[in-house]
Formats: sequence, structure tokens, C-alpha cells
Amino acid sequence: MTDPKDAAQRAAEQIETYMFSMSIRGLYGNQDQHISRTAAIIRSEIAKDVKVCVWTFDREHYKYDTACGHGWQFMDGTPKQNGAKYCLYCSGEIMVKPLAGKVTK
Repeated sequence: MTDPKDAAQRAAEQIETYMFSMSIRGLYGNQDQHISRTAAIIRSEIAKDVKVCVWTFDREHYKYDTACGHGWQFMDGTPKQNGAKYCLYCSGEIMVKPLAGKVTK
């Protein structure tokens, strides 16, 4: 996963380019339009850096093994049932691999 500062820098450059092109063309639009476009640019840059960590349930030890090489055990339920969305070791988005082998969120 890249440094969040890199994503922010790329987003800032994209926003600056967008705003400059709008001013050159005399297309100032309304503020909501610019906010919406700016948010889309930021989401797009952040999405490039999203990391996933696949968790596989270990029946023998009643814990989840993470793709980043660690293990985590819940007292009851699944990561989703416990509100776990991101791996606490690598910060990747948790994707649970069902016992059948299909990967789900």
C-alpha cells in the first residue's frame, strides 16, 4: 500500500488541473458541481491504493488466519458480525474466504 500522502498529492494535482481547465474555458459552474467533481477525484485516487487482506477460518484453532501472516480470534461470530472491516495488522480491507473457497466481503 502506498503512502496516503502520495494519494493526497495525486488528488491535489488532479483537482488543480480540473479547476485550471474549467477557468481557461470560462466554465465556472456552480459550487456543488465543483465539490462533486473534487470528491470524485479524491475517491478515484484513494481507490488506487486500496489493499485487501484475505482471512481464512482455521477450524482446528477456531481463529482466522490473515493473508499478511497473522491470526485473529473472535469470541463469537464472524468478522462481519463483529464489525471488523480492516485488518489490524496491514490495514487492508478484510475479505473472508469461505470454507468452500469462494472469497467474499
